[in-house]
Amino acid sequence: MKNSQPQIDRFWPYPWVVAICTVIFSFFILLALRAHAHVDIAISDMFFSSLACDQVGTYFGSNPKAARCGLFEYSLTAWARPAQWVVITVTRVAVIGLIVWIIWVACLKRRRTPQDYVAPAYCFLALLMGPLLFIIFFLKEVMGRPRPYQTLDFGGYAKFTLPADLSAACQTNCSFPSGEAAGAFWLLVFVPLLPQRWRIPGGVIILLFAIFASFTRVSFGRHYFSDVTMSACITIVSIVVAAALVQSGPASRLFEKWSSYSNRTMKRWEARGYL
Repeated sequence: MKNSQPQIDRFWPYPWVVAICTVIFSFFILLALRAHAHVDIAISDMFFSSLACDQVGTYFGSNPKAARCGLFEYSLTAWARPAQWVVITVTRVAVIGLIVWIIWVACLKRRRTPQDYVAPAYCFLALLMGPLLFIIFFLKEVMGRPRPYQTLDFGGYAKFTLPADLSAACQTNCSFPSGEAAGAFWLLVFVPLLPQRWRIPGGVIILLFAIFASFTRVSFGRHYFSDVTMSACITIVSIVVAAALVQSGPASRLFEKWSSYSNRTMKRWEARGYL
């Protein structure tokens, strides 16, 4: 019988080669962003409105020793909070759906095949390696890059730092890279699991959503352009690496052993009347 589970097509004959090329490409993007760091300030400046320091009314944006005082007014508009809510909610719903899917396959499904584990393992690895561990729990806590509204260029108190430079200006949950953008770009992980005819439109919709999420973070003064760009690069690298890992020989043997063990366990439970 043909397996109806969603499968990850082999888009490339040598997945690890593609993964390495993606890492190298992302590295060159980072070099370009560092070499043209003025682009970060110029893009953020498009959304910044200068005001007299005594008119700002917030701690950040009102430093009289800064280059100028002011606010990122998009963050104060009526659509700011709903937009942020939509971005966070869509990502969280996807993560919750993935958790339910993993529980179903690992614990509740009666008969399992090795292929049943491939797709959820691929989605989970991409989430774990990129957005969660590397971006949120490591880079955002270690790099210390201040957010735009915290810098002297925009009425704050910290100096501008290049992307991927270590800094002590921010202590936790810092600017580089963007967690929200990483979560939005992670949704691209589901594109290979869609039916063939839905992959291009589905990919376009998810990509537009990720760009919108990135735009809100930059326009609100919470992230630089380089923050969201590197979040996209790191997340796409994690997706490619996850696809290569779950299609590797060791992963196939692991899924084979686990499905065999799970099926034997389910049969014993059924025989004892637990199910």
